[in-house]
Amino acid sequence: MRERRSLFERTVCSSPAATAKACAKLSYIRARYASWQGPLRTGSFELIELPAGTLQDGEDPRECAIRELEEETGYRAGTMTERARFFTTPGFTTELMYLYEASGLVKTQMNPDDDEVIEVDIVPCPDALRMIDDGRIQDAKSILGLLMILK
Repeated sequence: MRERRSLFERTVCSSPAATAKACAKLSYIRARYASWQGPLRTGSFELIELPAGTLQDGEDPRECAIRELEEETGYRAGTMTERARFFTTPGFTTELMYLYEASGLVKTQMNPDDDEVIEVDIVPCPDALRMIDDGRIQDAKSILGLLMILK
């Protein structure tokens, strides 16, 4: 019996640069991107997600998580602990994500990339779980990250 996916031509993406995640322990920090153009959506779209970024060549995933947390949220972590690693879409890409839990947060200054429009909200954990349940958080890596850390 042939697998259904073998009937379709597909492109496999190789992603040596993994993505890092960061989440606060007692409340999570959400970054809202005001405008996003995706293949299935046009116009303005608000994406609620955990801080995330791409590893630079040779960069340690933990250092990437520390850097991205501060750039995108304006918070520096006193402690950054790896909680999980997971593949985003096996069979299509080799992208490996790292989930980190940040604690001992200290307010600094945001420094987003030029193409990022980010609004930071600090949301209590019970509210974050409700936002998953009611569909306001639809980003898979953020859902998985929140559920892993808040379980």
